[in-house]
Amino acid sequence: MFTALVTAAMAAFIGLSGPKDTVGGDEASPLIRVANAVRALPGRNCPAPRTVRSPASNRPTQIYFTNDLNGPVDLYWINFKGRWQKYARIRRGGKYTQQTYVGHAWVAYNVRTRDCVGNSLYFAKPDRGQGVHWHY
Repeated sequence: MFTALVTAAMAAFIGLSGPKDTVGGDEASPLIRVANAVRALPGRNCPAPRTVRSPASNRPTQIYFTNDLNGPVDLYWINFKGRWQKYARIRRGGKYTQQTYVGHAWVAYNVRTRDCVGNSLYFAKPDRGQGVHWHY
């Protein structure tokens, strides 16, 4: 808990945004609320509970997500204890930019099928122009 608070405070200090609950689009999304961490969700292609954790990192980066699937995708950050924290809901055809830290783990969960999107586990890289595109 302390580590998460320190990370959130550090992110706020250097201008990175925290968790969002959005219906993704091209527009910037305001901070609405902080989602509670949950255990890993069940479904195909999902990492087993607590087998993946985000490492401590102080190197900021950002990721661009594009959802070209047939329905909405929930984007989760896997925290330092291996629990999932919802950051956004990206609608079909939506785009979303997330400030994060190098090495942090992200996973996409298909709201309709209740499965993780194939190859959805993504670790943030130093390149600020990195993109993740989900499509059929």
